[in-house]
Amino acid sequence: MSMGGSGGAAGRDDPITEINVTPLVDICLVLVIIFMVTVPIMMAVSPFNVELPKADTLEPREDVNITICLTATDSVSVDEKKCKWEELPDMLKAKIDEKGTDKMIIIRADKEVYHQRTLEIMDLVKKLGGERMSFATLQKS
Repeated sequence: MSMGGSGGAAGRDDPITEINVTPLVDICLVLVIIFMVTVPIMMAVSPFNVELPKADTLEPREDVNITICLTATDSVSVDEKKCKWEELPDMLKAKIDEKGTDKMIIIRADKEVYHQRTLEIMDLVKKLGGERMSFATLQKS
């Protein structure tokens, strides 16, 4: 038996100089899929942690609507942009002018928000020309 030349045994002694890219491509594709799924979810998150009440209703699509978020600590935001209560009428008017009065205005009020605060928001929306309103809720389980 000869150890030299072009035999099958001679190839085993050579060092591996190639990189196997298949596992690298697999990992990259998995990461791309994870980012494709999680980025839209992260973009739809409100700047406040709001605990919504539960109801037997369906949620309208929020990407084409105007969302007002009220927290239990009396903070407010319009379309994920925090504002002060004094700035709310101007900011809401600008959003209604931008998106149109036919868009649904969704009120995301924490279940601990006082009823009076919610009524103030509803009155403001009506005064500014908002035609349709809805309250965001969680599905009862």
